Amino acid sequence: MPASAAALCAGPRTGSWSVAWRSRPKSPPPAGRRRRAERRRPRRGFLRHRARPGRPACAACRFCVAPPAPAGHPPSRQRSSRSTSRDRHRRACDALYRRSGGAVVRSARVSCGDGVHRLKTIPNILTVDLEEWFHIDERLIPPGEWDRLPSRVEENARALLDLLDACGARATFFAVGWVAARHQGLIHEVHDRGHEVAVHGYLHQAVAPMSSEEFRADLRAARQAVEGCTGEPVLGYRAPRWSLGGAPGGGRRGRASGIVYGALDVLIREGIRYDSSLAPIVHIGDPAWPLDPHRIDRGGGSIMELPPLVGRRFGVRLLFAGGWALRRVPNRILLKEIARRNARGVPAVIDLHTWEMDPDPPRVRLPFIVRLAHYGGLKGYVEKLREILSDLPWAPARDYLAGNTSWSKEVAQ
Repeated sequence: MPASAAALCAGPRTGSWSVAWRSRPKSPPPAGRRRRAERRRPRRGFLRHRARPGRPACAACRFCVAPPAPAGHPPSRQRSSRSTSRDRHRRACDALYRRSGGAVVRSARVSCGDGVHRLKTIPNILTVDLEEWFHIDERLIPPGEWDRLPSRVEENARALLDLLDACGARATFFAVGWVAARHQGLIHEVHDRGHEVAVHGYLHQAVAPMSSEEFRADLRAARQAVEGCTGEPVLGYRAPRWSLGGAPGGGRRGRASGIVYGALDVLIREGIRYDSSLAPIVHIGDPAWPLDPHRIDRGGGSIMELPPLVGRRFGVRLLFAGGWALRRVPNRILLKEIARRNARGVPAVIDLHTWEMDPDPPRVRLPFIVRLAHYGGLKGYVEKLREILSDLPWAPARDYLAGNTSWSKEVAQ
């Protein structure tokens, strides 16, 4: 037997020459090949575009690099395996760059003194439904009983306002007219602290069962209550429970029965500039509707539609930011979906509720699905929301309309 073969077969017999051949020690690659491989594979903890000078910014942020580690702190690749918000953002940015082929969007890098890397992209649209804890469904808790129930809207709304101020975020508050008429000081405070106030119906009733005359009366009552506090014209509207899509509290056989075009015509004639009521998802809308903000043209004019954040997973559309979905979806998935939307130059629209700031709101007897959607995920919600608001820039819907120059020119004409 040759010496090389004897050396390969030394030690315990494997029972097969091929196994012995596979078990032989591998020689290291040549130095030149090793150097090229090291250049292609950057150090762990840095984005790939960091390893290539002159490469454009990634799709989620501009020159997104990790800030220097504090003195005495081990390098990032030796830190604990527990993922931080900055680490998750680095991975999301790197993946977006590969998918977008090196596209650069309007963004900026922000240096923070505390060493936390913060993502700055195009402003996203933050909306808040300003309503009471008992504004669940007028069929379950009739409006005639509302005055006898304890109110918590001011306490919850002020807690949310303080959180928005701490995170530097501004929002559009869709106020229920019934709340605006009874808590005028709260509406004044929301407006004075730099937020937009729009309308969310007067009695938080579904739009689909209403006639055009009933809907017009409800809209005017809510608008009068809000404008009497702010002194400014109302620009936006959101239907209670997304019912402008023909889904009066859950849809029809799991799918909305179509857009209530008569309600859109009323909104246009009443001077409403934008609507945020059509969810492109089953149960509360229709998956065939557009995902991004778009214009709806009617015979009497046009209106801008701002749908909530919906993404596609496993071949179906899923709601990512709206009530129970925002409370249940992990932040790493939500931030990745928002970054993917921003990479196309489109803002994400998320929806909050003031009563969600209360970790233990008064409980009422509800059907199982409604109870799960209404009360699930409230524990720890404030800290989850704080991370989302701190990592991204948020603005009211009116700022998006003002920045959309083509839309503004068409409306002016």
